[in-house]
Amino acid sequence: MCRLFGMLSTKPSSAREFLIETECSLLKQSYCRRGREQKDGWGIGYYRGKDAQIIKSVKPVYKEKVAFTITSTEISSNIIIGHIRKASNPRKLSTTKLLAPENMQPFTYGRFIFAHNGIVQIPDDLEGTLGRYKRKIEGQNDSEVYFWLLMKNAEKMGMPAALEKTVNDMWQVWGKCKNRYKNIKEPYWGLNCMISDGETLYAFCKHDGIAGDLKSLCYGNRPYFRMCYALTKNSLVVASEPMDKTHKWLPIEDDTVLIGELKKGRISVSHVELPL
Repeated sequence: MCRLFGMLSTKPSSAREFLIETECSLLKQSYCRRGREQKDGWGIGYYRGKDAQIIKSVKPVYKEKVAFTITSTEISSNIIIGHIRKASNPRKLSTTKLLAPENMQPFTYGRFIFAHNGIVQIPDDLEGTLGRYKRKIEGQNDSEVYFWLLMKNAEKMGMPAALEKTVNDMWQVWGKCKNRYKNIKEPYWGLNCMISDGETLYAFCKHDGIAGDLKSLCYGNRPYFRMCYALTKNSLVVASEPMDKTHKWLPIEDDTVLIGELKKGRISVSHVELPL
């Protein structure tokens, strides 16, 4: 499973502190737990003006420390989203296809940047509901199907309503196809995600308690899927797990969307609990 990072700043800033330097930086999360390495690629999304920009690699981030450090240092933006990947494979792809460049995250469309931690277990069935958005799929990553289903819904409504509808759509499709699946009991295994439209940072925590006793990678003292956030002097930082012991990391509850916005030059944080 993957690890996520998001930062909203009052002015264009570097995320090097949290991507590289802290005790549990995104880089360190990639190799801190033997046997649970995030070994299947990495990516950073950010904005240059209003334009979404993506830098990705198919290589393990811990084997590209120099490139990741340079990238993390050079990027300066009001919103930055990071993703390190431990690939899921519900489609039983070959290693070559699974780790193809087009399957790396974050994904982008227009002004949107999106990254996911979890597994969409019925990607082929969900593809059939995408309409014209199906033609936009570039890879074979189950997370990309989640992304385009969300984009389809975002065309008709804003966040977080589009996230709510996306989850409900998955369950509706599941109700029609579940008899064909013998070894799974739900349409997804975790829908935690970061998404931005260039102005607002959204973090959706959706895990339904599926991880059981599985713990976070770095400190190992909290449930694996429980996302969290911290406020610094000039930024909101959101992550899959706490990144240091300096800041006060607060949990994002299951079925909840955290919304970070800039209002009159100050960061505003709100929570919306979805009726799921």
